[in-house]
Amino acid sequence: MFKGRTCSRLEHFLGRKGCKEQLQFGALLRKTRKMAGLTQEEMAELMHMSRPNISKLERDEIELKAADLIRWAQATDMPQVFASVLCGVDPAILTQFLDQVMNFAQLVGAIIYPVVGGYVDVMQINR
Repeated sequence: MFKGRTCSRLEHFLGRKGCKEQLQFGALLRKTRKMAGLTQEEMAELMHMSRPNISKLERDEIELKAADLIRWAQATDMPQVFASVLCGVDPAILTQFLDQVMNFAQLVGAIIYPVVGGYVDVMQINR
């Protein structure tokens, strides 16, 4: 390997020799788990791991293996998020985007719930 050589994202992900940098997936893992409505305990069960290891993955304290990434994508039902990373999208940018989506969804829910929630309550009373 050449000194100072930059590696592709796929090489980082696969941990190829000569690639000193490591992609940081922790924040993205945490965000997708929370968006899927899973606790660390539930994720640990789905991933066949201990809860402390889930926590360590989310804090980038242990290395993420390709098989674990695939299982995580399946458990959270968000394979498109992780496919984007392999196609070159920075995990930090994806995390920011998912934050914005969650904030928007909460805002829409706060606006719509009083309207729809009130309608549902009236419908239940009329039965």
